[in-house]
Amino acid sequence: TTKATTTTKATTTTKADVYTIRTEEIDPFTPAIFVNVLKNGVPIEADAVYDGNTKIGHRFNDKNRITVNKNYLSNINRAQLSDGTFVTITK
Repeated sequence: TTKATTTTKATTTTKADVYTIRTEEIDPFTPAIFVNVLKNGVPIEADAVYDGNTKIGHRFNDKNRITVNKNYLSNINRAQLSDGTFVTITK
């Protein structure tokens, strides 16, 4: 008798990286807040955040952290990473 053997390979799907933001209040008396960009939940280096093509927050300040007016926080949809790459922010 002949016995047939079937081998099934597991398929792996690579998930796309997810970029989000986390905010931190500077103090309750200013509209400015700090914004951290996260890749898959882990903080990464970023230089700026955008509303479309308009830069609404950047890292080049005395705190060397991205600072944004909290009135524009909901408009953030892109970030520029420290290597110059632009990524889409998922809300």
